[in-house]
Amino acid sequence: MEAGLSGVRAKTYRQRKLVFDTVPLDVTVTQLKRDNKIPQQKTHELNPSVIHCVQISPSYYRFLYLEVGRPYLWCERANLNDHELSTLIHDPTCKIYHMLVAGVPAGFFEIKDQGHKYFSLQYFGLVPQFVGKGLGPWLLNEAIGRMIHEGASNLYVETCNLDHPKALLTYQKAGFIPYKRLKKSLHVPKDYPSQRWQSMFEKSE
Repeated sequence: MEAGLSGVRAKTYRQRKLVFDTVPLDVTVTQLKRDNKIPQQKTHELNPSVIHCVQISPSYYRFLYLEVGRPYLWCERANLNDHELSTLIHDPTCKIYHMLVAGVPAGFFEIKDQGHKYFSLQYFGLVPQFVGKGLGPWLLNEAIGRMIHEGASNLYVETCNLDHPKALLTYQKAGFIPYKRLKKSLHVPKDYPSQRWQSMFEKSE
């Protein structure tokens, strides 16, 4: 579990576009697909709720994106300015949902209509303090249901070796089938605010 950033550093990182050098990091990506079979409805003892963030602000999206993705080196959208980020998250083909537990943000997912009834799960994950409580399968079930409700016939998702160790298995248990593996190069800013990354970067030097 990643420790939180200091308030000043986190705010600075989110508000400016990065101009620092990046370091290439090779990752193995697994692509999975699923049909539109409606999943069995799940319940959870923590009574989580999922809400569509119709006009999510760039600042709140960054908060979710970094809180969820920092342990797994999500960095592709962290360096976008408000205009660039708004263009992506307010695209009419994109929908973002956050999960609340007792009123506290606990995770989110983002789905995208790719056309021709093909939908992709663009981002998915939990805030670190809620990992290990069985909320991942519950939230994934919700994401699948939302895509099917939107008219999806084919559902797609990607995961890689930087993700949670149980990510691939969780997708497979939810009905996703791996169909392709490939290598990709991720360009991580040297100052990316993640303890995991700083440890990896120091070892590579």
